[in-house]
Amino acid sequence: MSSSARRWWVWAAIMVLVAVQIVSPWPNLTPDAVGYFSMARSLAQDGTLLRFGDPHVRYGPAYPVAIAPLFWLSPEPFLLLNLLNVALLAVFGRVVYVWALEVATEAAPYIAALAVVNVVVLAMFRRPLSETLFCPLLFGVAIGYNRALAGTLKPRWWAILVPCSCVLALTRQAGLLVTVGFATALLWQAIRGRRGWRSAIGFAVLAVAPPTAAVILWAAIDGARVHRPGDFSHVAALKTGPGPDAADMPTSPLSRRVIEGLRVRVAEVGRVTLPLMSKVYARSETWLHASTFIYFPWFALIVYGWLRHLRESDDAIAWMWPFYFALYVYWPFDQAARFTAPLVPLLMVCLWRAVGNLGGWRPKLFAVLTVLHLLIALGTWIVTERPRGYGLWMQWPELRRIADDFRDRPDELAVDPEASELARPLEFWLDRAVPVSIPGETGRFVVGWSDELRRVPLEQRRVVVRPTGVE
Repeated sequence: MSSSARRWWVWAAIMVLVAVQIVSPWPNLTPDAVGYFSMARSLAQDGTLLRFGDPHVRYGPAYPVAIAPLFWLSPEPFLLLNLLNVALLAVFGRVVYVWALEVATEAAPYIAALAVVNVVVLAMFRRPLSETLFCPLLFGVAIGYNRALAGTLKPRWWAILVPCSCVLALTRQAGLLVTVGFATALLWQAIRGRRGWRSAIGFAVLAVAPPTAAVILWAAIDGARVHRPGDFSHVAALKTGPGPDAADMPTSPLSRRVIEGLRVRVAEVGRVTLPLMSKVYARSETWLHASTFIYFPWFALIVYGWLRHLRESDDAIAWMWPFYFALYVYWPFDQAARFTAPLVPLLMVCLWRAVGNLGGWRPKLFAVLTVLHLLIALGTWIVTERPRGYGLWMQWPELRRIADDFRDRPDELAVDPEASELARPLEFWLDRAVPVSIPGETGRFVVGWSDELRRVPLEQRRVVVRPTGVE
């Protein structure tokens, strides 16, 4: 069997092993996922973009627009969306392979495989999250910008590249930074005498201006829809912070916010690249922890590889990373390494560069890393993700009945703090946020687990509804 044929068999096997982790008839919901479902369903049903009935949606509109057609096919398109996520993950692997072929040719098969078998990446692709669209689109756009840096991009492709950059930025605003990375690379080429200043500035403006305008325009449109005091605003949060109740990390003073953000993001680089470390982290503002002595030296090794990568390749993603990293150092949300995961391919290329002195041992090391990441992802799904998803799915009939009972009075419903996972299905059916019950409040009914069954598997538990104040 030729090496090319063998490679395709390996890739097919990897996709089968990751597909079985994603394809299921039940959803894996998060607060963001329910919000995206609400927006997509609103678009599909009446053409308006609402989140839980509110015109102030807070999120970028591209991902809800992309999944809205699924609601034309089914009111509960969970299996369809999981199939779409498998397709998007395959596209992600393919565009990463093409990107890596152009910036680190020998590493391309390993980088593409590591991108799709990563534990955190797979956790995102098991859920209805905007990263499932963001990841393949980011590296697809990066391929175009890298070819522009190399002078091989045909002019007519700009008519596709610029709109795709706008869609990327309207999926997640951080996607705008790939154009900033491209512009920085252009200016670096001009400084080094490899490109004229007029060309560098012209192409930089062409790349940066349209997606920047798209983000600003959407922020203005969505901001104008705020009609309730205290509504969360991403623009306000960037300026002043989202407040201690919303943030995962401290928001003030600025020095404390940045120091903690730096610790968290450095740790995330290790969590998404080192096998067995995705769930290893310290408590908030805890520096004296065993993981600190692993993550910071590892981060230094990645940075060393990044510097070598910059010297060897013209890569918009590599120039993007400092801006992206700085944004999320400032942005006070942890999100279980979700924000760092889209850059796993770049981080793995940096590692490839950093261990270049290993010679023939380098491909063997990355083959071992690929197998380890795949086995850990499978183990996490078998032990944790699948039982949890299946267990909650078994509760959906009862939760649907409860939602129907309270459809005309949804404000009377809350969930027990010890059963917060029950809120997401209720929010899907009611198309409204369901709060966590506050001790001592009255006038609500609380959804929770039957006391005698709290310690049994999720699928064997019984959901009960109690008036507030009743234990």
